[in-house]
Amino acid sequence: MYIENEKFKTNLITVYFKRPLLREQVTKNAILPYVLMSSTKNYKTPIELENKMQELYSSKVNASISKMGEKQIVSFRLSFVSDRYLKEKITKQAVELLKEIIFNPNIV
Repeated sequence: MYIENEKFKTNLITVYFKRPLLREQVTKNAILPYVLMSSTKNYKTPIELENKMQELYSSKVNASISKMGEKQIVSFRLSFVSDRYLKEKITKQAVELLKEIIFNPNIV
C-alpha cells in the first residue's frame, strides 16, 4: 500500500513477512530480524551499518517480530528524510540499504 502525503518530512517504508506459527520455528523466527540487523555482506559490523545510516541523514531501520493469530509477523521499518528536503536524493540508497539488510545477510 502506498499513501502519498506532502505534510511530512520523513518517508516510511515497512516490509512485512508472515510466517506460520510453528513450534519448531518460533525461536528462529523470533531472533531472525535481530540477526539480519546486525550486519550484511557489505556492512560487516553493526558500526559499519550504523555509519551507512548516518550517511543517509540519520536514516533508521528497525526490525521486530509480532504474533497475529496463527502467524508470526517479521517486520522491517525504514524511515528517512524525504528527497524534497535534501540537495541530494537518498530514496534509492535508503531502499537499497533495506534490501541489503533483508536479502544479503552476513550469516556464516
